Amino acid sequence: MRRCIVKALVSLLLLSAASLTFAGAAELPRLLVSHREMPGAWRATEVSTPLTVGPDGRIYFVTAGPKTNARFGCFDPATQQFEQLAELGAGVRVTAPVVFDQHGAAWLATAALPNDAGGQSARIISFSLAERAFGEAIELEGCSIVDFGIDAKRERLLVLAAQNLKGRFLRYDLKNAKWKEFDVMLVAGLCRMATLRDGGAVLVSGNDIYRYNSNKDTLAKSGGSLPTVPGSNAGHFGAGALVLGPDGKTVFGVTRSEDLLFSIDIKKGGVKILGPAFGRPAANEQRMALAVTDGKIYYAGYEKHQGQVGVFDLKTGQNLPASAMTSPAKVLTPMLSGSACVGNDKRVYLAGFGWAGCGLYVFPPLPEETPWSTTDRSYDCRHIPADAVTLDGQLNEPIWKELPTLDGFVTAGPDPQPATRASMAHVAWSDTHLYFAFYCSTGGFKTAGAERDDDIWNAESAELFACPQGADAPYYEIDANPDGVIYDSRVQSYSYLEMEKGYKIWAKSWDGMEAKTQIERDAGGQVTGWTLEAAIPFIAFGGGAPKAGDAWLFNVMRIAMSPEGAGEWSNWHSTNADFHRPHQFPKLKFVKG
Repeated sequence: MRRCIVKALVSLLLLSAASLTFAGAAELPRLLVSHREMPGAWRATEVSTPLTVGPDGRIYFVTAGPKTNARFGCFDPATQQFEQLAELGAGVRVTAPVVFDQHGAAWLATAALPNDAGGQSARIISFSLAERAFGEAIELEGCSIVDFGIDAKRERLLVLAAQNLKGRFLRYDLKNAKWKEFDVMLVAGLCRMATLRDGGAVLVSGNDIYRYNSNKDTLAKSGGSLPTVPGSNAGHFGAGALVLGPDGKTVFGVTRSEDLLFSIDIKKGGVKILGPAFGRPAANEQRMALAVTDGKIYYAGYEKHQGQVGVFDLKTGQNLPASAMTSPAKVLTPMLSGSACVGNDKRVYLAGFGWAGCGLYVFPPLPEETPWSTTDRSYDCRHIPADAVTLDGQLNEPIWKELPTLDGFVTAGPDPQPATRASMAHVAWSDTHLYFAFYCSTGGFKTAGAERDDDIWNAESAELFACPQGADAPYYEIDANPDGVIYDSRVQSYSYLEMEKGYKIWAKSWDGMEAKTQIERDAGGQVTGWTLEAAIPFIAFGGGAPKAGDAWLFNVMRIAMSPEGAGEWSNWHSTNADFHRPHQFPKLKFVKG
């Protein structure tokens, strides 16, 4: 479960949240998705920009984090890999979408940054994908850029900026290097823009709707507006998100307050309220995101650190019920999403953020020939005869010396260091069981728990985590302590909040491990270490034995705790945070011979 190391970082973990309420011991229904977590070394806690599909089909974005520089990166749906393109420097904040000009160069627009004159300016920066280098930079004095687009010929940048309480709409001609500002009063905090196929744009400012005509190079009110709901406390709705529909004739949006989905007829300027997001009374979601495909609006957001996601059917005018949009086969990590797009593969991509799980959520799921992970690291799990191990905790069978060793443990957390208390482990398999063994060096220890499935992981213990079906499915935590007390659980979500609510039920509903331990002492009776020998029948994992060539995800961990209560949390493969990060686990490769 989430450990003391996590509780010490609870302020950060509040960014990770549950998306739906735990519903008893049954497996949690979730949207059928793939989660592709960003490399832990990025230390990103959010995707700060909308997602943009580039001319090469890759998905581009900028990340941010409180202890790291902003990073410009992309995700390739074909290879399912992330790539960092550039670091943007300390203090740089980008929230507007990435756009591409006619030469294929990317353009990024920043929030206000200190300038040479002692004031502040937004910067618009070009980036050559071919050369992996920054090029031209344009300053916009006294502003932050909140939304960003480009016309159909990819020659004019469209800029929605905020300066104090005023919103500004500007156009920058890349060919002639000239600005034009449009004389219109916009509401700085309540502005959003959607660019159109003809090079124009639709703007929503407060309740007012504007249309930019690229042929005439004019901006004017469209005649439509967002209606005011009787009894609403919101003087202005404003748009939380806007997106152009697949037909190019309609812009879809969601209001910043009341959470109302709406559509704008681009030609006529008419507005239609479609209904409340999430099919429930308003909750005033933050960081809303929309994607429209296949006759449906996919939307996501969060409120009070609680992730939310839903689907609205444009044909029926109804939010889809959970039974029609979920599957028990996968687990959706909680998302706090402010970014979405439809990829060239027609999948919906949503960006999640939070210290435990910054990445992309994709549905329908991406294909996986082998379990997806952020790392290529692996361990060869050797096949052994069924009688090769006598389960007594002594590790005196010759087979353990013949198997590859898992050692070199590092401390858990964002800055892993070599563990000071040595640990070694082995994993093997027979036709019927998965085996693992641990040796833990110690000069003494403190344990917790006396009964099976007690919270033994609050003190000295050793652990194996196994993901037979990949990181998006339920996985297994298998622990034991020197006293021989076992904790084993079928973990149904690595969401911190769901885990806090459900871990006791998950553990009580699954008993898979048999284990024995031994405590080692020197001639004077001083404790020098302890050993663990464990076996789990493959049938307990909900399926038959793997075949040679199959791969699971796994990791091994140790909590070392002195008699005085000084603890060290370590793992064989660093997950850059707490232990429950299955998308960062290495592969367990089942081999014979």
